[in-house]
Amino acid sequence: DDSEFRTIDLTSVPYVRFQDPKLQSMLRDYLTILNGARSRDRRNVVIDGPKQGTRTVTASYMIPAAVWKSSYRLIFPKSGEPTLEGWAIVDNTSGEDWTNVDLAVVSGRPISFVSQLYAPKYVTRPGAEVADNVAAAPQVFEGVMAANIAADRVDAKARMNLPSTVAPTTIAQELGELFEYRFATPVTIKQGESAMLPFLQQKLGARKLLIYSERFGLNPQNAAELTNSTGKTLDGGPITVYDAGVYAGEALIETLKDSDKRLISYGVDLGTRITTKIDSAAAYVRELHLKRGVLTTRSAIQETKTYTIHNVDAGRKTLIIEHPLRPGYTLISDVKPKEVTSTAMRFEVVIGGSTTETFAVKEERIYDQTSTISSLTPDVLASS
Repeated sequence: DDSEFRTIDLTSVPYVRFQDPKLQSMLRDYLTILNGARSRDRRNVVIDGPKQGTRTVTASYMIPAAVWKSSYRLIFPKSGEPTLEGWAIVDNTSGEDWTNVDLAVVSGRPISFVSQLYAPKYVTRPGAEVADNVAAAPQVFEGVMAANIAADRVDAKARMNLPSTVAPTTIAQELGELFEYRFATPVTIKQGESAMLPFLQQKLGARKLLIYSERFGLNPQNAAELTNSTGKTLDGGPITVYDAGVYAGEALIETLKDSDKRLISYGVDLGTRITTKIDSAAAYVRELHLKRGVLTTRSAIQETKTYTIHNVDAGRKTLIIEHPLRPGYTLISDVKPKEVTSTAMRFEVVIGGSTTETFAVKEERIYDQTSTISSLTPDVLASS
C-alpha cells in the first residue's frame, strides 16, 4: 500500500497465501489453466447432457500403440502334413500395466493418418485490390490438343519335431477386409514389457522343393510351397523351419489370405549346382509390308537360355526355375510355365538323383524396321 518494492527471502517461507479470498481463487484458477496448457498429453473434455435424470456415460478413445508382430514355426515331420504355429508378440508401451485386459490383434493394412483436430486453424485469405477500369482487349484462345472422353518325455532332438504344448486360445474371425484374433483369456503385461501369445497351431498344406534364380548364384535355395488351408489370414512375419527334428533355416512371408499360396526359401542347397548359357540365332525376316512408298520389314530373333542342373545327391528333387520376364520377348518353348508373376515365369522341373540334366527356355523377339522406297536408288534396292 505504501508503493514500495521489497525483497523477501523465500527460503524460510513455507507457503504464500493471499489474504483476499478473491485473489486466492483467481490465483488457483490461473495455476490450473497454466498447468493444463503445459501438459500436451492431457485435454479437458466437457460432456453436456440433460439436467434431469441419471445417465450412464461410456467414453472410448484411441491411443498410439506399438504394432504387434507375428512369428511362426513350421514343422516338417518325417511323414504326414507339416504343422504351423503362430505367436503374437505384443509390446506394452502405454505407460501403465495391463492387468487382465481383453486383447485382440488384427491382421490387415487399413489406411490411417494423424490429423490435428485440437489446434485451431485459420484460413489465410488473399489480398485483393480494387480493380482499375481497363479497356477490354480481344482474347486469343489456344486450340485443343486432346479432349476428355468419358483398378512327457522326449529327447531334445525329437522335441524339435513336435508342436508346442502351449495351445492357442483365440477366436478368429473376419472383420470386413481385416482379420481378428481375439484371445479368449485376459492378458497381463507390465508396462515396458512384451509378451509372446500363441494364436495359431494347425496343419498346413505344404511341400518341400528347391527354387532357383540367377541372382542366387550357383546354388538354388531350399524352399517350401505353402498353401494357406487354415481358414484364417496369416499375418506376415518370420518363419523358423524344422525338418525331421532338425533346424533347417528361417524365412520371411508376407500376409497370406485364406486359400492363397506362397513360396518361402530358408536355406541354400549345396548339393545342387546350376549354370546358364544363352544362345542367339540370326535374325530372319518374317513379314514385308509396302504402303505409299514406305517399306516395313518385320524381323524375328530367337534366343534360347539353357539351365544345366547338376544334382550330386542321391535323391530326386523338385526344382522351380524363375525365368525373368523381359519386355518384347515371347515364349515359344513347348513347356509352359507353371506360374507367372509380375517379374518372372516359374517352370517346375524334376531332377533325378546323382545326375546332370538340362532345361531350355526358348523366346522370340520381334522388331520392325522402316525405310522409304522412293529415296532408294536401284543399286541400293538390288544390294538390299
